[in-house]
Amino acid sequence: MALRLEGPMAAGKLRTPFTIQVNSATTADTRGEPVETWTTYATGRAQIEQVRRGSREIEAAEQRVADQWWDVLTRFIEGVTPPMRILWGAHVGDIQSSVDPDSRRRRLHLLVLERQASGT
Repeated sequence: MALRLEGPMAAGKLRTPFTIQVNSATTADTRGEPVETWTTYATGRAQIEQVRRGSREIEAAEQRVADQWWDVLTRFIEGVTPPMRILWGAHVGDIQSSVDPDSRRRRLHLLVLERQASGT
C-alpha cells in the first residue's frame, strides 16, 4: 500500500515517533578511525512503510548488506535534506530524498535507506 501524498493529511496515520538527526561533527578516535557525532534536528510522528528490500555483496569487506527502503510521510519540517538520518524504533536510516509533494509546506515525504550488515 502506497502512502497517500494528496488531499488532507490524516493525523491518525502518523503513529510512529521518529527523530531526525544531523551529523554535527566527525572526529578521529585513538586509532585514527572516524567517529561521527549526531545531533537531534527534529522529532515528530510519521506514517512509515517499507517500499522494497534487497541485498548486495560487498566483496572487499566480505559482508552481505541488506538494503531496506522506506517511505516516510510526516508534517512539513523545514531544512530536512540528505545526508541527515532518521531513527524510529530499532531502525536507523539515511535520508536519500526529501520532498514537499504539493509545495504547500504541509507535509514532507522522505525516501529512506536502511542498511544492515552481517558477516559471512
